[in-house]
Amino acid sequence: MLDQKIALKYYSREEILNEIVYNSKDREIAVRFGESFGKRPDAIKYPHDIIEFAKNGATSFHCSIELWKNPLQLGLNIDKRQLDELRTGWDLVIDIDCKLWEISKLVSHLIVQALKKHGIKNVSCKFSGNKGFHIGVPFEAFVFDGKINNSDIRQLFPDAPKKIISYLANYIDRKENDFELTRMILSRYSSTEIAKMLNVEPDKIFRRICTSCGKDASAIKAKNEKISCPKCMTQNDVTSEISSRAISCKKCNFIIPINESEKKERCKYCKSTEFTEKLNTEYIIGIDTILISIRHLFRMAYSLHESSGLCSLPINPDDIIGFHREQANPELVKPKYRFLNREDVLHGQGKSLLIQAYDYHSRISGESGKSDDNYEYKLPDKAVPREHFPPCIKKILEGISDGKKRSLFILLNFLRSAGYDYDSIKKMIYEWNKKNREPIRENYIEGQIAYHLSREKTILPPNCKNQMYYIDIGVCIPDNLCSRISNPVNYAIISSGKKKQRKIK
Repeated sequence: MLDQKIALKYYSREEILNEIVYNSKDREIAVRFGESFGKRPDAIKYPHDIIEFAKNGATSFHCSIELWKNPLQLGLNIDKRQLDELRTGWDLVIDIDCKLWEISKLVSHLIVQALKKHGIKNVSCKFSGNKGFHIGVPFEAFVFDGKINNSDIRQLFPDAPKKIISYLANYIDRKENDFELTRMILSRYSSTEIAKMLNVEPDKIFRRICTSCGKDASAIKAKNEKISCPKCMTQNDVTSEISSRAISCKKCNFIIPINESEKKERCKYCKSTEFTEKLNTEYIIGIDTILISIRHLFRMAYSLHESSGLCSLPINPDDIIGFHREQANPELVKPKYRFLNREDVLHGQGKSLLIQAYDYHSRISGESGKSDDNYEYKLPDKAVPREHFPPCIKKILEGISDGKKRSLFILLNFLRSAGYDYDSIKKMIYEWNKKNREPIRENYIEGQIAYHLSREKTILPPNCKNQMYYIDIGVCIPDNLCSRISNPVNYAIISSGKKKQRKIK
């Protein structure tokens, strides 16, 4: 734990005070005192404010991603309309926190390069203070004379940054970059070392990819080719499992010779027969867009970190690979770079990135056939009893040590989809939080509950196959019914004997 005397000495330095004040402008502030946070919302206007907080035991300072007219008008009971009126903008802050330090550096480096390739010139970066990095782009970069989806740019939070971050994660991972992330990681670690460090089975580290279209080869056709019988013209299936050089026609039993090329596995999308192994970067990238939510906070530049005792230090974005954590020793820190510098920002430079991110999500939504515009989930008439919850939800409700914020996201969407009302959800969430090894602060929970339950649409929790959630958190304990479902809500509906209700618009 960070020594408070060291913190007071550090926060009394004039150059540090000036940087924190600069980053506090128009932002909601939360001050951490060791294990707990102070009141929220709070604000910092003068260097003296920081010194007083430090004298009272402050160890770190956190600020909002969003920009506000008057942050002190924010409160727990504020509704969406009031939030929209107060919000003047938002910054793009990408939180990269991989389990492996060297891979955190690689991913951060590639994200910076991707932003620059998309025309972003005002990119900033800072060491998070512990295991990762924050990549930032100021809001002004996304301000242009136009709208996205008929919405004012300043009101596209958290939707726009989530889409941008998801798009960038895909961009640094896809075939067009020649699997650059895979190549860089494998130049430093073997697949066995990666599996051991991530505590996963080695066979889950790689996935098979079509080298032609870049899509996952799990979609390879079970029956790859059809060959016509020269006698009766019946179409016969030729699969890759056939070991002989001929097959018997299923209708007339005529012996049909086949070539080896006709037995090859083919991608169901482009019919290519060439495949390659690629790292399953869902386990590795470490960018969680779900944690970007209304009034979400991040550690301020030049703030200290309670666990490591290091400074959240802004650095040159081009020097990420060569950065060492020792450089963030508070005794060595001398402000040189500024995170989210708002001076001389070229307006509209992020327009192309923003449009491409929205286009990307429209495209993948169309490919999956699961666009939110096509259907909406209808709540069951009565709440599903707890005994019919799936094993993963029951395991989460027992209390967990890691992945608490992701678990909160899962629980809020699951409980609402399972038919629970506001009071019941609030009660269950607070009971669950008390069981966690380190409970989430109550004001964060209150804000998340208010946000999730104020939405008109009911959003299902992440699907079971989403590696970032149930498996990564360590709560995936499948039973016989799990093999038949794709989402925890499906399990609850089937187990309780209720029919799945989906209303087509």
